[in-house]
Amino acid sequence: MLSSSSLRHRPDIDGLRAIAVLAVVAFHATKRISGGFIGVDVFFVISGFLISGIILNGLRCNNFSLTDFYVRRIRRIFPALLLVLVCSWVLGWFLLGPQGYALLGQHMVAGAGFFSNILLWSESGYFDPTATLKPLLHLWSLGIEEQFYLVWPLLLIFATKFNWRIHLSILILLAGSFAVNIASVQSNPVATFYLPLSRFWELLAGALLAYVHLHHLDALESKLSSTVCQLGKTSISLRSVASVLGLLLIVASIFAVDDSSSFPGWWALLPTLGSMLLIAVGSHAWINRTFLSNSWMIAVGLISYPLYLWHWPLLTFGRMTSIGMDHPRLTTLSMVALAFLLSTLTYLWVEKPLRYGVKWKANSVAKYLLGAMVLLGSLGALTYFQKGWSSRYPQAVRPFLDYQFDYRESFRNHRCLLAGTEQDFAAECAQVKAGVPMMLIWGDSHGAMLYRALDEVAKTKGISVAQFTSSSCPPILDFDKKDRPLCRSINNTIFKKIVELRPATVVLAHDWPQSVPENSLAKLPETIQKLLAAGVKRIVLVGPVPHWGKALPAELVRFMQSSNANIAPDRLLPPQIKQIEQLDKELMLISKKLEITYVSSYQSFCDEKGCFATLGVGNNKSLTAFDDAHLTPAAARFLVIGNGDGFFKNTTADLKH
Repeated sequence: MLSSSSLRHRPDIDGLRAIAVLAVVAFHATKRISGGFIGVDVFFVISGFLISGIILNGLRCNNFSLTDFYVRRIRRIFPALLLVLVCSWVLGWFLLGPQGYALLGQHMVAGAGFFSNILLWSESGYFDPTATLKPLLHLWSLGIEEQFYLVWPLLLIFATKFNWRIHLSILILLAGSFAVNIASVQSNPVATFYLPLSRFWELLAGALLAYVHLHHLDALESKLSSTVCQLGKTSISLRSVASVLGLLLIVASIFAVDDSSSFPGWWALLPTLGSMLLIAVGSHAWINRTFLSNSWMIAVGLISYPLYLWHWPLLTFGRMTSIGMDHPRLTTLSMVALAFLLSTLTYLWVEKPLRYGVKWKANSVAKYLLGAMVLLGSLGALTYFQKGWSSRYPQAVRPFLDYQFDYRESFRNHRCLLAGTEQDFAAECAQVKAGVPMMLIWGDSHGAMLYRALDEVAKTKGISVAQFTSSSCPPILDFDKKDRPLCRSINNTIFKKIVELRPATVVLAHDWPQSVPENSLAKLPETIQKLLAAGVKRIVLVGPVPHWGKALPAELVRFMQSSNANIAPDRLLPPQIKQIEQLDKELMLISKKLEITYVSSYQSFCDEKGCFATLGVGNNKSLTAFDDAHLTPAAARFLVIGNGDGFFKNTTADLKH
């Protein structure tokens, strides 16, 4: 299997790197490669093997230097990363609005400090900026690797000094990290994906291989090399069989895993074990020497690091351009091709000279690179604190670009608007007062966005408002949603609350499906019948609000700039207005048939000229949405007050217990 000789370059590992990076690029370029993100897990195992091998070999030979180790890491990691960060900042100046640019600055700080994974975990949530607005999203994996290498050499030095059994120490740490991964992947999948404790086991799997590689398994090597499997007239060595199995495990994970899988969890074993097998069998196994050591695979493997860094920012920025929006496939292909070109140039002109060049001393190069990274991180911080420099834009559009809204507090996130992994509502979600009628909001974030406005009006009418909402979960009983597995149990809990609290009015609000059918509408009548049977006197169904395709502030600015307007228009034409209009009619029909109240958001905001993008007059206009579909407080108040009869008709008579 593995020779115990000193570590040397293995071309087949370059080929394995190629598989990893091609899988990631394919996943980001087309969702048809559903599990391509497992390429990162392959990288983790490779990194754990190679870097741990360097540390262990140095400790065994008693010539390991912590300073030299970090100097080599800086010369390896910093050059390409610096270049990509600088180019992302420049592209962001021209393509990102102030909020997006400020976010980029924040992620530059995290990327330069190697804690992108921590930042992304802290940002996770239904309303956080989507991946398409995060050109540096992919740096999370770099954060995990560098966090590992901040502590791993120190642990190995400590273990060596006190004569601990290294392999047992690795196994214990690996088992502990894997246990954290399994224990938390269901209850907190985002933290499990991004945080180091639940991902270190993959790097430790590579470290275990490095230990085996360096500690005299020649006898086992000889025995396994002589073992053959007889297949007809062909003799195949066990190592070649293992190499085929390793490749099959990686390929299987690429196509079997998708973004709805509980990942990493048990699923991550597929690419991890596959990578371990391909590394363990050595460069002479059949797959390794014929496929992984192919010159084309080696070439891609050599540029895999800059290719990983370049591809995602290029795809993200490319899709933001007008060409990217009008010709998405052509843009994707062009950006992938450009990523390969820039990666090759980066490897030849930046990486190799700074990593292997002898013109300067290694320590001096590392100091300059470290200084440049500190400066670049500072530039990112300045961009963030300057709020993305809205001064780049005309005065007329700045109020919309600078719009800030604390949706977390307004929607009562993680208390009365649950995330995908939460099940318990806070006590504040329903304040029961004797003799005071109750209105209860049941739905998702489109229900949560109405709470403040409904509560404001309800107080003037002597009504209390309860809120039980969960992101992406429709107010439908017996409903299953693949990417929200807790919807059924949460809705059962809410229905029990309705039976217990006996609200006179239940408001059903959801981002009802448009072009993609789901079974929520089909099951809506059955849920309404059960509510009526439970004693609910009034049911209010709230129809769909305008969907703008992209964040409304950005759409408004784009329109004003293209038309040279100094005042924001009252209305714009949303790209999905026909679908919203059709859905509005369908829900109105369902409401009429079931004899419940229907509030048409579409008719409140839209007509043949388009939909309200702003409310107010002159220079005192306010936005109607803070993203692509969620109402601002002003717009929610406009909807509620404008539909007072729909929400509050016969309040004193009908809403009492």
